[in-house]
Amino acid sequence: MKANDDSVTVYNGRNQPVPRSGELNELSMMYFNTLENTSLINIESLKCNLFIFTREVQYLINFLVPPDSYPVSAVAFYGYMSQSSAHNLSVHHLIVYDLVLINKGNGYNKGDGIFIAPVTGDYAFHFSVCVSPGSESPWATLELTRNGNAIVSTFEESKSAGVGSNYHCSSTLVISDVDVGDHIFIRTNQPTRGAIYSGGAGRTSFSGWLLFR
Repeated sequence: MKANDDSVTVYNGRNQPVPRSGELNELSMMYFNTLENTSLINIESLKCNLFIFTREVQYLINFLVPPDSYPVSAVAFYGYMSQSSAHNLSVHHLIVYDLVLINKGNGYNKGDGIFIAPVTGDYAFHFSVCVSPGSESPWATLELTRNGNAIVSTFEESKSAGVGSNYHCSSTLVISDVDVGDHIFIRTNQPTRGAIYSGGAGRTSFSGWLLFR
């Protein structure tokens, strides 16, 4: 111990002064004030970070899926010819798939066979062509077009009716960039020989769906 003018100072085992009771109260208040200020700073920092994060998430949502767009799953169609076509179709004859099983987004028109894209994005399109045996060895080639410009085609041929003859179908799948309002349809690439078959043995069909914007 060491005497001074105010009181007695007590030293601990490490020869360090031990705070008096008044000093302990003052130090305790300083400690808790520091903790409180630190907590307030941390809370405000978290609030600020949460606000920034929320704004960034909202920006990404608006960027990826604009408010006026269709949900990804809402644009899809599938249809097929309810019966075989007439014989010997001319070149660029538009194929109409009049029996429609699904048409989400209402982009496909079964009256004229044209799909008008309701939103811009990357689409997948699939179409098939079938031919049946006949005396003239039927064959047909179809192409998918975007605004009248061919993108891809498929071809199928059958043998003359008789031993070894059978129904034949071919199909193709394509992925394409499509803008809102684009017209997508199927037409003959060359004049057909015989009819395009669509019946119980195989369906000549056309389908499409939006992959993403």
